Amino acid sequence: SKRMLLFTFHYLSMAFPICRIAPQARHWLGQRCFLSTKSSSSSSMMLPPQSLKDNVLVEGGHTIEDILHRVRPYLDINQASGPVVDILVAGRKGVSQALLALSAAEYAGKSPVMFHLDKATLEELYAAGLTPWNSTKKSNQPEDSVQYGFRISILSKVDTATFDTSLTANSPIRKVLEVQAPGSARTIPLAKAVATEVARLPDGHISCIETALLGNSKSRWTRIHRMAQAVGQAYEWQVRPKQPDLDQRRFRCLALKVQKEEEVMLPPGQAPPREKEYMQALRVCLIPEDPLVKN
Repeated sequence: SKRMLLFTFHYLSMAFPICRIAPQARHWLGQRCFLSTKSSSSSSMMLPPQSLKDNVLVEGGHTIEDILHRVRPYLDINQASGPVVDILVAGRKGVSQALLALSAAEYAGKSPVMFHLDKATLEELYAAGLTPWNSTKKSNQPEDSVQYGFRISILSKVDTATFDTSLTANSPIRKVLEVQAPGSARTIPLAKAVATEVARLPDGHISCIETALLGNSKSRWTRIHRMAQAVGQAYEWQVRPKQPDLDQRRFRCLALKVQKEEEVMLPPGQAPPREKEYMQALRVCLIPEDPLVKN
């Protein structure tokens, strides 16, 4: 009967609540609620402790404004430590848009947003809602056929406030690594350079990696993607080392848009032979979290 159906529905809703609530309320309750849209054939499983936070999936179709709109509610969460949200990113354009969005994001106190940039497996991206591509259909294939994406873990404003405030974007910069032409830098040598720089940083100093925001969009995406690959690989070596006997030093990041001044060669016969040109670059600051550990 209708009454029996209503009673059954009420009982099931009480026994198996499924909810999606605002991030502030979810943080206050100390819970994470997951709304599944997969078929009933998918088996449910308990998430590992490090995954008990919200995930925001970013793909190439998301604009910078979209990403900022989805991330801003988390920047006011007063969590004592650790990440408040993970941005799971797929593709060259996706990671470019995500890092450009973070370069414009701020905590409530107008300080730049800090984050960890790590690698994410395809399984993690699929679990977050990424549609698996069909290798038999070229049109459904991602613009870059990589075997992993990225996990950008945004740290809470409380954690950032208690962090060493001297280590900010205004700290002395020991070295700036540059990613130039898309094919000029392979990922592993660049990642080794990032890890070496972080490992050797003196106290109170930071290093950076950057690329100019010049050229066509695909060229920019490729260079930013290469930069993210290098940082993500270097971070993985620190937190999940395959050779524990090597030095490890965790680091956090912040993204900035900076103005750069460069000299440009003019055609022969023009005086002066060089002139200065200003351009924008996307810079990722590498900020050590740990003292250097020597095993």
